[in-house]
Amino acid sequence: MKMAGELYYQVTVKAGFTTYDLSDDLTSFTLDEEEGKPDALTLRLADPYRVLSHALQEGMEVEVDLGTTDDHALIFSGDIHRTQADFPEGGVPTLSVQAYDRAMRMGLRERNRTWSGAGLDLSDIVAQVAAPHGFGTVDVQLAGNPTFEENGIRQRDETDLAFLLRLARDWACQMYAKPEGNHTLRFVSQHHVMTERELVTLHYGRCGADGHLLSLEAHSDITEVVRPRVFAGIDYDTGERVDPATAEPREVADTEDEFMDENLAEFRSREPERAAALTLLLSSAAGSRSDMVERLRRPHREPTHSFITREHRDARKRNDYSTRLLGMRASGTTHGNIRIHAQAAVRLSDVGGRLSGTWFLSRVRHQVDGQGYRTDFDCRR
Repeated sequence: MKMAGELYYQVTVKAGFTTYDLSDDLTSFTLDEEEGKPDALTLRLADPYRVLSHALQEGMEVEVDLGTTDDHALIFSGDIHRTQADFPEGGVPTLSVQAYDRAMRMGLRERNRTWSGAGLDLSDIVAQVAAPHGFGTVDVQLAGNPTFEENGIRQRDETDLAFLLRLARDWACQMYAKPEGNHTLRFVSQHHVMTERELVTLHYGRCGADGHLLSLEAHSDITEVVRPRVFAGIDYDTGERVDPATAEPREVADTEDEFMDENLAEFRSREPERAAALTLLLSSAAGSRSDMVERLRRPHREPTHSFITREHRDARKRNDYSTRLLGMRASGTTHGNIRIHAQAAVRLSDVGGRLSGTWFLSRVRHQVDGQGYRTDFDCRR
């Protein structure tokens, strides 16, 4: 009998009305979540009787329930796309299984069609594209919801997946699928992502804190700081130039380090002279960086379609919320956490003053193997 808080996982496959629990056959599994891609699950199994390589075939459904005995959830549901069997000399045969989430079903067939109609807006297009692919819920959250009435928008030799990902890029949104609610497709503006209030917080070096950040490697590069962006184009109907609109980068929602004063006080108690000198440097450091950023502030012309309406220009601007404002990138590792997902925000705490605060997660990997369960991530802001 497992105790509360122990690692729990269950991996099942389904073919028709038949299900099978693979948990006892697994040697490890990895779930990769990355911006602009369907979630990818890799299972590694021991196959000493050489039966699994025959039983597990492409097209079967696979689900992963992961967490602890008292706090676990379904984190993946998708289809097997690839299997690889390995029969080594003098060793135990193994099987590797690759599966993708429901979003990949939208990526199997190219289409050529035009989307237009009275009152048709971006949220309508997303819902109509997703409808045939078996999503129980289509969750669209937009700050700007442009319409495509007379001229419409063309899906030209693209899969539905590629088309929706292009729309997400064009309109400053994130698009991804999740297993809850009988499969949910989310199409969410970057503004919604970066202003989410209920964030997972990871603490570095804080004993007893929920969400323990094991390690973090971060860098800040002034050349990656986002400049003001200019949106412009030619009006569809009049052929006249649409007045440029400048989108000033919005401040990252949270950049405060709640432990900075405490850390400085500890430094001051141990090395008062050095602490006094460092305090003076800290008061000037931000100004030096701001001066250099100001010298780089020449607006950047954002690529847009040649023809654009004022409504489209303004909708793109409302959805936008830069995830590269400060020119910072980081990679980290934490104990396995089922609430950390790519294309969402996370809060890092007590990681050196200006590195603390809200970050955008561009990639997350959940890995379970003989050493336990850990979560690796890449983030930026």
